[in-house]
Amino acid sequence: MAVRYFRIVFLDRDNKKFGVSSVTSDDTPMINATCKLQEQGRNVNIATCTKLEKNYKDVQSLESVVRDIHANSFNGYTYDPDLRW
Repeated sequence: MAVRYFRIVFLDRDNKKFGVSSVTSDDTPMINATCKLQEQGRNVNIATCTKLEKNYKDVQSLESVVRDIHANSFNGYTYDPDLRW
């Protein structure tokens, strides 16, 4: 299977914050960490927030993703550049 590159949005509903990952090709560690946090009672989610690309350099820029999220979703949420799990 061909490698595909993308970004992940981290959504912390408990603290009304969101973060965006660097470019990745494997979301398995983030999925596992999200499940553990949810099992602990945290209201958190992740989602792929860019289309899958064959070329790393074609993935939407971080700044563009954050701008799009502010414009189109997560009303009342604050961007936290350090939000990861």
